[in-house]
Amino acid sequence: MKTKNIKARKISMILLLTLCLTFYSCGKSEESVPESATLVLRSILEYPNEDLYNPSPVTIGLDTEDEDIDYEGMQEAIDADTETWKDTVGDCFAEKMFDSFYQQWERTAVLGYAYANNLTIKVSKMQILSHDDNIYHIQTAIDVTDDDSQTTKYELEWTIIFDKDTPDLIQSVELSDDGGLL
Repeated sequence: MKTKNIKARKISMILLLTLCLTFYSCGKSEESVPESATLVLRSILEYPNEDLYNPSPVTIGLDTEDEDIDYEGMQEAIDADTETWKDTVGDCFAEKMFDSFYQQWERTAVLGYAYANNLTIKVSKMQILSHDDNIYHIQTAIDVTDDDSQTTKYELEWTIIFDKDTPDLIQSVELSDDGGLL
């Protein structure tokens, strides 16, 4: 009788311990990607997005006469594009860092690829791979759909450095691994 009672207690303790560990691990949530990083990454990844990427054709070449080039119109288009990007993600960047971001190839690399290849791109998941202090390594899973409705999944990795003084503002965005997309 005493042996059965000890076995029952041991089994009860094991079950209780298992339940506690299960609830602890389920209740523990992954660290979420900062809001500013989410907005910037979605802006540079999701296509179509005519507001942020809608190249207008410009003819410049050996056979183009200088008077045929609309320099004023090109500058107006550049200014409008800059303002649209600034309105969309400008508040995500530390002081004077938006201009640096705007000049980087990462800003339009994926959008340009999608445009040139007639693709639709949607972000399906974002997660932090690691972070130390103000440097985050973030993985974005994207679904890329072509004209034939074939969808391929890619995982891209980004390094985002946040400002030390204002940790919710970004200093730089860098594509670390394109996952074979580009």
